[in-house]
Amino acid sequence: MLNWAMPTTHRWTALAAAALLSFAPAQSAPQPSLREELVSQALAGWDGSATVTLLPGALPGGFAIQLSGLPGVRLVGTVDRRAPTPEQGGQTVILSGSDVGGLDSAVRRALTGAGFQPFPQPRDREMGGGFLPTGGGSFSTVYFRRASGAGPGGLRASLTVYQQGGRPYAQLGVNEAPQLAEEIRTAQGFAELGLYGSLPALTPPAGVTVFPTGGGGGSGGFTVSARIQGTLTPAQLSDHYSAQLRAKGWQALSRVTPRDQVVTVWSFQQDGQAVTGILAFRQGAPGTVTAMLSTITY
Repeated sequence: MLNWAMPTTHRWTALAAAALLSFAPAQSAPQPSLREELVSQALAGWDGSATVTLLPGALPGGFAIQLSGLPGVRLVGTVDRRAPTPEQGGQTVILSGSDVGGLDSAVRRALTGAGFQPFPQPRDREMGGGFLPTGGGSFSTVYFRRASGAGPGGLRASLTVYQQGGRPYAQLGVNEAPQLAEEIRTAQGFAELGLYGSLPALTPPAGVTVFPTGGGGGSGGFTVSARIQGTLTPAQLSDHYSAQLRAKGWQALSRVTPRDQVVTVWSFQQDGQAVTGILAFRQGAPGTVTAMLSTITY
């Protein structure tokens, strides 16, 4: 059975972003509105261990990065997720600007000013790839880190800049990383081997809207995910994206269809190493499919 708990703390950010973009400031009331209840339950997790707070137009208290007053940048709001473990929790800030380049530069300067440094990455390749958003715009996620000063832990940040509805947006996710030192060593190994390039950029089919929802790397692998809205089924989406993987030299090993999922396992060579790929689609609410692309290096 495929585990759809992605190795990324921000697989829920697209839903959160969509909610924030249309979320009105909360009114004083003893009971949450239906919108608040719906979003909170969607993001809190089935076991109820996480609590989610939406902060339209605001940052949480004590946020690690100074984002107020960035020129040309508007703060849309924050999704603040509190959970028992750092992997489940974190904060995602949504920002908008007048152009992608200016928004990206402004947020990167804020990260640098707060003491964050980029994770190691290859000089000749971008960390982007995976499910490109609808409209052909560029999409990449860049990861940053800040050591705690003592011990192996620290903070991890991810920055994704994209266009939606003709408007530039940025998702800035921050969460605790208890094993940050190990993550940095793993990222350095990926950079030396060029394994960030193992995820090809995949263009969407006609008639759907694709929202990249994040990505993450760990020991021996890299994963990206997306939410796809439209009338296509998981099987149809699998056929569309599989054709692109074959064109890039990936070889299909198997295809399984457990219940509402379509999962394909692949193999390919990357810089002389054998890499296994997994392309998976799962039917969610009507008209919505969750997509995942992963690589595992042995």
